[in-house]
Amino acid sequence: MAVVDHLKISFSDIKILNSSIVTTEGFVSKAPGFSSVKVGCKQVTRLNLIDNSIRIIMDVGLCGVDDQKSDVGVRGDFRFEYVFSVSNLGDYISDDNDSKRIDGNLGVALMSIAYSTSRGIVYEKIAGTFLAGSIIPVIDPSKLISESSE
Repeated sequence: MAVVDHLKISFSDIKILNSSIVTTEGFVSKAPGFSSVKVGCKQVTRLNLIDNSIRIIMDVGLCGVDDQKSDVGVRGDFRFEYVFSVSNLGDYISDDNDSKRIDGNLGVALMSIAYSTSRGIVYEKIAGTFLAGSIIPVIDPSKLISESSE
């Protein structure tokens, strides 16, 4: 397994593709509050071997829930695009049954950066809203890779 030289990884681009916080009329009129926030996260990763880049689209969803884990009518949906340049990307790619596979160490490093950055952006975006103060949990980024959608 290759060791990733983090100095050869850089951001090429970061975009917020979607940022929305929606409350139902019932939530606004009653302002019932919520006991916790259900968090969902998924990602899609694409390789561009010609440009030595990796693109990660990350979706993060927050939903206020009551003690019975029922939706109370406040949610946030966010979509981010991260493009990383990896100058020696070819060193970390292997062929796997007619597809390309990113070395696990590189994948975890990139997913850690994307997820951590997403957590910070979401925290800032929800300030001053009904979701303010909600924290997206720290997770093992390799779980995002193993649960990736194509």
